[in-house]
Order: sequence, then structure tokens, then C-alpha cells
Amino acid sequence: MDMNELSNIDGVGLRQKFDIKENEKEGFHVIFKSPEILKRVFVACFCRFSASFVYYGLMLNSVWLPGDKYINFLLITIMSYPGELISLYFMKNIGRKLSLIIGFILTAALCFCSAQVPETYLWTKISLFLVGKMLISGCFTGIITYSMELFPTSVRGLLLGLGALTSRIGNMMAPLTPMLMTFSPSIPSIFFGCAAVMSGLLIILTPETRDQPLMDTVRQVEESVLKEKQVNSVATAM
Repeated sequence: MDMNELSNIDGVGLRQKFDIKENEKEGFHVIFKSPEILKRVFVACFCRFSASFVYYGLMLNSVWLPGDKYINFLLITIMSYPGELISLYFMKNIGRKLSLIIGFILTAALCFCSAQVPETYLWTKISLFLVGKMLISGCFTGIITYSMELFPTSVRGLLLGLGALTSRIGNMMAPLTPMLMTFSPSIPSIFFGCAAVMSGLLIILTPETRDQPLMDTVRQVEESVLKEKQVNSVATAM
């Protein structure tokens, strides 16, 4: 038996083991037939919009903080790096879902607090901004990873592209927020806090994906959700 035959046998065995249908293809229309996929698309797109909006919004608004605007901008840019490392650690050890919920909620709390702190408390206001930027940096990276794991392979590329589009919309809206300071200096931070807290609450609707197999089709996603509901109902009945 040559190597080609062995590879074919291995390929068939893998497809049978993981229930992969080689010729099974799903188009854009299948997404609208699945309430579970639509829910995940909405949550992922809004969270990517929110993460991008808050991330770039905090960065741009840092130059309006009290103190030297150049140092403030430098500090808030540097805070992205520890945020990435924190995201890597917590998403690996405590899970994607809980890490993102905590990250978004804490970011919202810091934004709301920053909006209420007067400019006379210089380093308190700057510190709140810096920690918020660090947390949203982790959420920015984490929601991309989480989105990849929420979607099945058959439509993953399409839906990730849709998420990237909503993220770019957040990018475009962030530079408009400094204009809101003409009404009140605290309005941009309140907007950032509202966007972050809504994202944290929406993620509650989606499942944990850490250590879970990636689904290949929308059908598999629906079956896994149905199976989980049956298990939960049996556990509740007992």
C-alpha cells in the first residue's frame, strides 16, 4: 500500500470521526434560517464595534485630559501592551466568555468614574483612563478570538468579515466623540461606558468556547445547542 492510499484512508477516518461531510456547503441564506447563528452574529458584531469604538475613542480623547497631551497620548498607547498580555492569560485560564464580560464591565465602570472625576484630580482621572485603555485592549483582541470560535467553518470567513466591517464603523465614529465635549467634557466617557456595558451584558447570551471543538456547519451548531438544552432540562428535573 503506497503513501497516497494511506493518506486517503486517514482522511476518511478523520471525516467519519468528526462527522465532516466533504461536499457539504452552506451559503449566506443558511445564516438567516438559524436563530442561534443570528444571535451570535449580532453579539459578535456589536462587541467588535464597541471594542473598536472605545479603544480608539479613549486614545483620541486622551489629548483632552489635564496635563501634557503628548505624555498622556504616549502613556495611553503603551497601555495596549499589558492589556494584550492580560487577555492572553485570562482567556486561556478562566475562559473567553467570563474574561470578556469582566473586561467590558470593568471598562464601563472606569469610563463612568472618569466622567465624574473633576480635572483638579489630575492623576486620578489619567489613571482611570489608562486602566480603562488597558482593559479594552484585552477585550479588543479577545473578541476577535471569541468570534472565530463562535462561528462554524462553513460561514466563518463571511461572518468574520462582517464583524470586521462593524469594527471599522467603530473606528470611524471614534474620532467624532471629541466634538461632544463642546456640550460636556464627560459625555464621551459616558458614551464609551454605555457601549462597553452593553457588550458585557450581550456576551452572557453566547456560550463558552474554551476547550470546545470548532463546529464545521450551522447544522452542527444547532444540534449542539439542542443537546445542551436537553442536558440542562434533565439536570433541572433531577
